[in-house]
Amino acid sequence: MKVFVSTPHWIVNGVCVYVANLVRGLRLAGMEASVLKTGIHLEGRRPELNMPCDLPVISFIRKGAWESRWRAMIAFLESHAPCV
Repeated sequence: MKVFVSTPHWIVNGVCVYVANLVRGLRLAGMEASVLKTGIHLEGRRPELNMPCDLPVISFIRKGAWESRWRAMIAFLESHAPCV
């Protein structure tokens, strides 16, 4: 089963460390896990870090109204079903 662990940005914080460790652990356990990066760099935010080369990353950056982004996420997940 595919597992997508999402984060809007890749910066130095506990969430990104957790995401990286979770994806690595799931992959070691034989699962098809990836980081699903959903955000965009915004002015005034800390600069993003380079993604670790050992993590598969899918860039799922959509602009527009929340409803259209939500529909795009549903379509993405349904196209990769079964997944979590």
